[in-house]
This record gives sequence, structure tokens and C-alpha cells, in this order.
Amino acid sequence: MSFVAGLLLLTGCTFTETLSLNEDGGGKLSVKMDASELMSLAGTEMGEDLSEKIDTVIVFKDILENQKDSIAKLPLEDQQRLLALKPYNIHIYLDEPNKKFFYDVYLNFNEVSEADKIFEVYNHLSEAGGTVDNEDGGIKQESIKVNYSYKNKVFKRKAYIADIALHQRELDSLQGSEMILEATTYKLDYSFPRKIKSVSNQDALVGEDGKTLMYEVGYMDYFKNPEILDIEVILE
Repeated sequence: MSFVAGLLLLTGCTFTETLSLNEDGGGKLSVKMDASELMSLAGTEMGEDLSEKIDTVIVFKDILENQKDSIAKLPLEDQQRLLALKPYNIHIYLDEPNKKFFYDVYLNFNEVSEADKIFEVYNHLSEAGGTVDNEDGGIKQESIKVNYSYKNKVFKRKAYIADIALHQRELDSLQGSEMILEATTYKLDYSFPRKIKSVSNQDALVGEDGKTLMYEVGYMDYFKNPEILDIEVILE
């Protein structure tokens, strides 16, 4: 599993951020990393007989409960950071014979602002007792934070660099890998309960039903300038 996770994080894949927003402001948000197209590379270039299959869901609520004694010994700040991951789940799917590999971090929320911690799940899996190795040279974006809000029929997604020095170190760590990472994309796939009246980003595509929205950028472009995925959607 560690080899495939490293492949995912060091070569091109597709990130898809999927939002389904309900009339009452509740809904579901997921961020899925799909590296299925790379599975053939794992077999041909590495010369391996890939036969592993994994289909599992990691429930952070259960992990935190099982490890509550260990977590209680951590500094208060670390405890709070881990406990904030409680609503999240991770679906890991690996089918090497059929060249399928993705993992999907998701949560159901009552208010979309509850999803603000979703990217911290990627960065702190091992601390919460997860099974995915994120320390084998892969992408980390601890310096980038994302805030979501929905009020008075206005949805907003706003990303920002919380730590400029850390962001520069993360960029420096990717030196030499940028050409490979150019194949990686980040896509927004949003669904709203009402028709869209206006969208702040002119490059975003509104579906024929008027309630769906798609927007895609290169991942490195987003990593260097996270504001390019900022978006404000006003509903009818």
C-alpha cells in the first residue's frame, strides 16, 4: 500500500471536490484523489505483479474513541486538532488487477463550515491512527486553509495561505517534481438546491439544469496560488 500511496502523491492524479448542498444548509462534501490511470504504470515500469485489493472505510469517530487514552496524553492543542476530525470518514479503494485506485475523504454536515478541516485529514492520517502512509515524499499542503460558508442563498469557498514561510518550504520540497505534477488536476463539482443566479468565476461551467457547477484547474497552479479556486455562488 505504501508504494501505491507514494505513486499517487508523486505523479499525476485527479482531485475532485464534490459538494451536495441541501435547502436547509446541510449536505455532503468529499475530496477524492483518483489515480486509476496510474495503476498500469505501477505494473509495467516497476515490474511488479500487482494483485492487492483493498476496499475499506476509516471512520475517524471510531479511531478517536479507540485511541482516546493515547490522545488524552497529547498537548491540548494536538488533542483539539485531532478531535476536530471526528466527523470525517475515508474510503480507500485499491484494485490492482483492474487498475483502480482512489481514496475519498468525506463528511455529512449540518452547516458547510463544518467541512473547513477536510484537508487536515490528508495531512494527519497517521496521527489519528489511519493506515495510509503520508510520509513517503508526497504532497502536503498544511500551509493552505479553506473556508466554506452558506448564508442567505450565497455560497462561498475561500482558500488562503495561513503560513507564508511554510508554504514556501512546501513549494521548495516540490522542486524537480513540477513537470510530473503538471498532470495533476483539481476539480470542483458542486450541486445546489436552487438554480444558480450568478458565479464569481467566469471560467466555471454551470450545468444545463442550472443547479450544478464545475470548475477545473491544474493542481500546481492551485498549490502556488490557492485563491484561483475561490468562488462565490448566488442562488435564486
